[in-house]
Amino acid sequence: MAARSDTVTPEAARSGVLPPWLWFWLIVYIVGFSALFENEKPNFLIIISGSDGTSSIAYNFVERWVSGGVVLNDLVLFIGVLAVFLPWLRTLYLERKFELADRATLPAITSPMTLQTLDEVSNFIREYAPDVIIKYSAVKLQDYAFVYPIGYRRAGIALSAPLLALWRKDRLAAQAILLHEIAHYRHGDTFIVGAGSLLEAVVKYLVPFNALFIVIPLVLSFIVEHVQEIQSEMKLAIDVHTIIAYHLQHVITFDIPSLFLAVLQSLFRAAMIITLVLIAIWCAELNADRFVMDTTHSTQALAQAMEQHAAPRSWWRWLLSRTSHPPIRMRQWFVQQSQSTVGLVLFLLIFPAASFVRLFFLIGWAFGNLLDFLPSGVMSIGSIGATLGIGIIYYLEALVPSWIAMAALFLLWPFLTRLWERLFARIPGRLVNIKYRAYVLSAGIVACVCLLGFVLSILPTPASASATSDQPVVVKRSPVVTQNSPGVTQGSSSGHFQVGKQVKVADMWIVQVTQVQIQSDNGLTAATPGKAYLAIDVSLKNISAQSYTFSSSLQFILHDLQGVQYDQTFIAAVPPPELSTPAHDGRVAPGASIHGRLTYEIPVGIHQFTLSFEADWLNYDPATSQLTIWDINAHT
Repeated sequence: MAARSDTVTPEAARSGVLPPWLWFWLIVYIVGFSALFENEKPNFLIIISGSDGTSSIAYNFVERWVSGGVVLNDLVLFIGVLAVFLPWLRTLYLERKFELADRATLPAITSPMTLQTLDEVSNFIREYAPDVIIKYSAVKLQDYAFVYPIGYRRAGIALSAPLLALWRKDRLAAQAILLHEIAHYRHGDTFIVGAGSLLEAVVKYLVPFNALFIVIPLVLSFIVEHVQEIQSEMKLAIDVHTIIAYHLQHVITFDIPSLFLAVLQSLFRAAMIITLVLIAIWCAELNADRFVMDTTHSTQALAQAMEQHAAPRSWWRWLLSRTSHPPIRMRQWFVQQSQSTVGLVLFLLIFPAASFVRLFFLIGWAFGNLLDFLPSGVMSIGSIGATLGIGIIYYLEALVPSWIAMAALFLLWPFLTRLWERLFARIPGRLVNIKYRAYVLSAGIVACVCLLGFVLSILPTPASASATSDQPVVVKRSPVVTQNSPGVTQGSSSGHFQVGKQVKVADMWIVQVTQVQIQSDNGLTAATPGKAYLAIDVSLKNISAQSYTFSSSLQFILHDLQGVQYDQTFIAAVPPPELSTPAHDGRVAPGASIHGRLTYEIPVGIHQFTLSFEADWLNYDPATSQLTIWDINAHT
């Protein structure tokens, strides 16, 4: 490490080490926007019409809300990118907010010491950035300094009273702060991120916003659902304590896990969206830090500058601050280690590695989506793993074009960096003592990933992983497909039963689905246009030695093969089984039989369903209780 000096000279200003990953990300985003829009079309349709346009599935309010969140994520990011190309809006906002003024328009009461210090600072800045416009905020600005765009190729630097005070107190630290901001200007970062950047604000708040956007409607939907069910159960004269105990158990065993899974899915998806741009922002900060070190020939000035920024007082402010700046220890480590060949390779590969961080979040989000299909029996753990594997292959294939561009950029960047700085600062920097071997090694590593993706692309195409689409799937309960108990009439080998089979369930009931019909009305009301009534006739006999309270809405559950649950329609000419009991209260005595009709309104285009039965709904535990399942063919 070089010895400390009190000043730095402009001749020592060096060019950036890292390629402009922010601009790389921006270009890739713009090129891929049309594909992104196509992917979001089903979600737009779900929000507007309640259907994805490819099937007759009718999405409820919560599912449409979740689709709205998916669209909103991409929409706000698009607006943030769009704002990048409107720099004068950012200029107007910042100059009004902080009351920025140039030296000639400062009030007459400004002290001579302030003016003298401002002149010294301005002279220092112009040695490294001759064309930058210098502004000063006497009161409003509490940060030391920041750069911001003024038009497409002009930039301003805002100075504060604390910066002038630091200049008089610790000039080396003040110079390091200014050099860091000048580096952003010379590298072209100012145009995309920094103070007043809407894109940076989106990156900063997208993850917590998603959590709130999902939690609030889901909690409200759970409350409404329980209130409606309780009202139905009260009409059946079921004991109040029994109702409360059942719903508390349902909240603990289903609602809370479902809410947790939904929030986790939302956080994974938001993190997946911002990963690349977030790491690109970090790279811009690390590149500016490296510029300070290369210019001052010392890490001491940079360390002193970092010490001037107070750590956030709360953990959530600390997390939010990490969206614009990497942790200080990470910054110091990379700047120091990047002076060696191996360290420089690691430094260069930060942004390419972000693609695999994004893959991690993508897998987490897709896994959460696929878990929704597990309870209905549509998918097993093995098929979920296979689907994720297919998705990973597709992801690696999709990396090939952008990673080829990365490899080429690594090889060319040492020769392009001076021209890049001339584009923004109108003066070229001096080449750092670059270890070109590190760039070649980085390009080679990236090329290996490209080769892997290319090999995968020419292999036979695997089965489609359609379950990982952005369309939301909400499964309200968790049926578990099980084999039949000994002595019970056998159904299919998968443990599902066919219509007409009598099934003995848990030494409590003999249950039979006797008939399935499709009807245009239920005897009292006509079906909604585009829908029909699915009428399922069932009979049950209590074979135990004690009475049980039966509830068809709680014990029989209908799903389609996409995992969507359908609610029973009670207003029908043929009543449900509980109304065939002597007191019409669902109380079934030992040895007694009941029969009736389960009526559901379904989309006309869906024909395959599963009907599951909970033997003991009062003591139902999703983790241990078994369900008996019938395959229902709506053509029957």
